[in-house]
Amino acid sequence: MESRNQALLNCSSMNEQASNDKLQAVRKQLIRLTSGRASIGIKRMGELDPKAFANACNQTLSEEDDVVSALL
Repeated sequence: MESRNQALLNCSSMNEQASNDKLQAVRKQLIRLTSGRASIGIKRMGELDPKAFANACNQTLSEEDDVVSALL
């Protein structure tokens, strides 16, 4: 009985460590992705600065997208 409890405890510890490792990897990746000099210009919590947002969108659109946007 004691060895079974010890085995379950070891398994639980390994699962916890694996989960923690995955979370740390994702955390590092998010930090790496957001460490650039991207500035969207947030005015208030959850509200975007329309001018900065439009500029960011315009930089990513191609000429073909401009035609589609004009039609919309």
